[in-house]
Amino acid sequence: MKRTSEKQRLLAGLISFVGLAAYVSYLYLLQPLGSEVAHLSQQVHDVAAQVRQLEQLIEQGHAIRREYGQLQAEVAQLRDRLPSEDELPSVIERLSGLASQTGVRILSISPQHSDQPPSAREASAPSAAAPYQAIAIEIDALSGFHQFGMFLSQVESGDQPVEVKQLRITQSTRELRRHTIRLLLLTYVTVGVGG
Repeated sequence: MKRTSEKQRLLAGLISFVGLAAYVSYLYLLQPLGSEVAHLSQQVHDVAAQVRQLEQLIEQGHAIRREYGQLQAEVAQLRDRLPSEDELPSVIERLSGLASQTGVRILSISPQHSDQPPSAREASAPSAAAPYQAIAIEIDALSGFHQFGMFLSQVESGDQPVEVKQLRITQSTRELRRHTIRLLLLTYVTVGVGG
């Protein structure tokens, strides 16, 4: 019986040794490899996320290029609608014609001169990116309220972009049903393009 128990002890010792060897190899070999695999798996996941982000950015870049081309075409079309500096008298004639059609009597109409000194005007001169210039037109008129409303409606709904910057309406001292109107309009012309 002692032989069997020695065999059993030897077997138990062998099993313990194999178990200890397996544990040691796990600690020193397999565990670092497992953590390295987990680390590499995380890196692969991060790189895949970065690739997805880059693909989205590339797609956005294509969309931005398409949109930029469309905007350039739209800007060129809108620029063609602006009159040149040489056509400013025709803009004033158009405003006078609209006033006449709506029953507004213009007392004076003129482009407004800038209060800025020449150096400040040169510094704010349009660049190649914005080849247009804002021109203020001052109008003094005599009109009834409804006629003036029709005039403003036609001015603002025309092809020429016009913005009302200032408006002052006072009762006319000579005609009770009419008002004295001072109006400052802002319009735009292309710079350096002959008409």
